[in-house]
This record gives sequence, structure tokens and C-alpha cells, in this order.
Amino acid sequence: MTTDRDPNVLLATWLDEGPRDLPSETRRAIETAVRTMPQRRLGFGRSWRFPLVNGSLRPALLVVAILISIVGVAIYGRLRPSDQVGSGGVLPSASPSATASVSPTVAPLVGRIAFTRYDSVTTMYGDYLGTYTANADGTGEVKLDLPVSSDGVEWSPDGTKLLIGNSVRESADGWRPAIVDADGTGWHQLDTPGTFGDMSCTAWSPDGTRLLCGVADAKDAAFAGIVTIDATTGAILQRISSDAPPGVKGTTSECGGGDSPGAWSPDGTKVVFVRHHCGIKPDPVKDETAEMFIANADGSGSPTVIVPQGSVYSSEPQVRWSPDGQRLVFSDGQIATVRPDGSDLGHVVTDERMSFQYSPAWSPDADWIVFSGWSQGGSTDLWAVRVDGSDTRRLMTNTASEDSVSWTR
Repeated sequence: MTTDRDPNVLLATWLDEGPRDLPSETRRAIETAVRTMPQRRLGFGRSWRFPLVNGSLRPALLVVAILISIVGVAIYGRLRPSDQVGSGGVLPSASPSATASVSPTVAPLVGRIAFTRYDSVTTMYGDYLGTYTANADGTGEVKLDLPVSSDGVEWSPDGTKLLIGNSVRESADGWRPAIVDADGTGWHQLDTPGTFGDMSCTAWSPDGTRLLCGVADAKDAAFAGIVTIDATTGAILQRISSDAPPGVKGTTSECGGGDSPGAWSPDGTKVVFVRHHCGIKPDPVKDETAEMFIANADGSGSPTVIVPQGSVYSSEPQVRWSPDGQRLVFSDGQIATVRPDGSDLGHVVTDERMSFQYSPAWSPDADWIVFSGWSQGGSTDLWAVRVDGSDTRRLMTNTASEDSVSWTR
């Protein structure tokens, strides 16, 4: 696996005034010299208003000062080590888990992100390395001290707690969700009453009282589907979908099938989920497909397809609703968005540094999307991009993989 890293692409800031055929530093030195001329001192503290410096000499001295500035900058530029942005605006490679400094004109990424990290020396997936929080720009990383391994993490609406989507318990029938404080303390495993298989939860209701979850039960296929549960007790409150497609076990692979929970609409009236359809034996995963549904959060009516079967990447079904309610973001191998009525489906990111994009989430202001990007060299890192596809930024670089990302204020 290669350890080379593509650095962040930064914007160089150029002055608007001054002759454009001069280097930026020369222009800056000239403007600084002219702008600060009234405050400059001549000799040992003599003011520009000293009688020896009469009005007829001041223009000449101004020209001399400008010439000295130009010559000095030119000499300094030749002698000092180069620290300029190189071809294409690419800076030297960043160290692992580091973010390159950015120009003051570049809009900062505000808030905190949470994500799961895996050892991915050979593949995009691997052994669990931990659940982390960090500043939205990738700095200030903190590893949470959780009692068990987990897969998936989501901030609560007020940013004070984290939903651990599913976690392994030795004595349980399967995976169950848990809730912790933002610093990783106060672990609270939810024990949903009843005997069934795995439960995975991905989203809080807007008021923070309920969770959107998916149930997979090999013993009772009719029980499998999307449900909402109480965020404190774990009790099932409402069934959203039922009769989810069954899993298929082949000799080459095993496909889980079923429904994967997505997100709540900001007004709390709708939810989105992904339905998986397994392929045929002996390798049902190879031909697995998925589609996206919108459903009423109260369980009324029938779910409606908004992204047809085959247009959602089935192995990475994370889908999130924008905070303004206008769009949903998901992956079909690339980051894509669609309106809740199924219209205006399109891709967001076009970047040759990434061969595969998945696990997206929104910024709290709905202006940015954070996601996982995998490169052919074997690196999987977190990236951020404006919703219009501009200003793609790499948040961190290391030999591990980060996904299941969530963003809060």
C-alpha cells in the first residue's frame, strides 16, 4: 500500500491593486511602503516633519523608498528557501492525520465531526481502530474511550451526545445501539425488549427523543424492517416498513438483504431508508442492488421510491437529509444528491484523486458535505466539498480508513 498523500489544494491570495506583471510580494512591499510612509522615521527617530526634510525632497525620498523595497524583495526572494504554492496550487504532502494551513481567505470549516476508523492496510475495510471526534477541518482529534467496538456514529440534535449505531455485546442476540456523551463517557446500551437479531440505528428525531433503526432477523423475516425506538428505553414505538427482502447465503458470499435506516426529515414528519435486494447464488453480493424510499414517520401510508433500484450503492447505504430539508445525500459510488420528491438527481464531486466516494453527511448549515474518499493507492480519508461541487478539501491523511461521519455545530 502506498503511503503517498495528495495534499490539500489551497488558494493563493493576490492583491487586486498594483501592476499585474510584478510579483505579489513586490506589489505588497510597494503598497506597504506608500501606505506607512507618514509614520516612518528618518535616521535616529527624526520625524518626516523634521525641518531638514523640506517639501521639495519628499517626492524624491518616496521614489527612493519604493525602489529600495523592490530591490530588497527581489534579493530576499532569491536567497530564501522557497515556500510558494507549487504547480497547480499543490503544497508538500501533509503528515498523517494533519491538515495543511489554509489562506485566511479560505472559508473555515466550523463545528465538530465524529467518525469511525478502521485498519485498512490491505482493503477499504478492516479491524476497528476506534470512534473519534475532531474539528470539522480535521484538527483536534480525540479518540473516545468506548467499552466495546462500534460501527457508525451520529451526533444528537443538540450536539451533546453521540448515537453509536450498533455495538457488539457478548450476551446479546445481536448488535444493539448505544448512546454516550460527546466526550465518550456515560455509556448507555439500549436494551430493546423482545428476542430478535441485529438492530442498527442511524438517526435521531429532530427533538432527540426517538431513533430511526433497522432490524434484521433471520428467524422471523416478517419482523425485519425499519422501526423507530425510544432514545431512552429502547422500546419500539413505530414500525415504518415490513416484509423487507430476505438475505441470501451463497457459497461465495453472503448477502444480508433487508432495509437500512437513513435519516429523519428536519420537520420530523418523514424518514428515508434504503432497501437491499440480494443477487443470486453462489455470489449474491455480486449482483446486489438497492433503492431509496421516503416514508411517513408515523407509519401511515406506503413508502415511496425516490431513487430507483440500482442507483444506490448497496454496500454503503448511508443517506442523510439536509438541515434545510431541500436535499438528500447518498452514494452510488460517487457522492450524489436528490430532492425528496426524487427530482434533480445528480453527482456532487468530480475529483481524479478519488476512485470511490461514500458515507456522506451534511454540515449544520447545509453548505458543505463531508464524506469518505478512497483512492486507487489504497488510502481512504475524509474529505469536504461545497454542495455545488467546488472547493474539495482533504481533511486528514493516514494509513487507516474513516467513515460513518457525522457533523455538528
